[in-house]
Amino acid sequence: MSLHYNGLIFKGKSTADFPFEIFVIENDGINKGKRKDKIFTSDDMSGGIVRTSTAYELVEKSYKLLIHDVKLNQINELLVWLEGSGKLIASDNPGRYYEVLTVSAVRARLGEVDEYEIDVVFTCNPFSYSIASDIKTYTSNGVINNETNVIMYPKITLYGNSTSGTSLTISNQVVRLKQLSEKLVIECKQGEQNVYDKNGNLLNSVMLGAFFEIKPGVSGIVLGNGITKLEIECRWGAFI
Repeated sequence: MSLHYNGLIFKGKSTADFPFEIFVIENDGINKGKRKDKIFTSDDMSGGIVRTSTAYELVEKSYKLLIHDVKLNQINELLVWLEGSGKLIASDNPGRYYEVLTVSAVRARLGEVDEYEIDVVFTCNPFSYSIASDIKTYTSNGVINNETNVIMYPKITLYGNSTSGTSLTISNQVVRLKQLSEKLVIECKQGEQNVYDKNGNLLNSVMLGAFFEIKPGVSGIVLGNGITKLEIECRWGAFI
């Protein structure tokens, strides 16, 4: 059986790339993130009330690796690989990746001669994303359709010129810009939200308003004065 058949790719390296055999003998399967709803109750009420949230908990992706025909002093190469953060791609879902925040190789057991089993847990952001990029381009007003059931946090690139200020509207969200000089990038991804100029320098002071969240459904787009082109890098999330 090919080592690629049930392999894992993490940080651009596959389990099939090591100088010894690594088999993924147990897959994580489906592990849906829990929505961060809050339930409130008291001694004076029957049942409770729910405060709903659009945010989700982290997920843990668990796998069992069988390392065959290996010496103990070779295992360190594998353990170094199982450190840090990066993209995780599983062979049973090859078109999508998870964003791994941290990894733990929680336990290793000695199997047959020159054989080890390692339990690995990848702690990830709650959604998978398409490996293929999806960039939508607009040169005039238009619409964007979020066909998923989760909010999407895009990367937005604006082109054009305006010294008197301009704006970008998506659905009912309006961002005002004090100026636009050739190119402006608005990174809306949570934890990485910033504005950059054409040279990649921080320029948060030019923006007024909240970073965009594209909700499920169809949203209208309105380009303000001086904007000649808009690019939206879409990050469509899924539970699998």
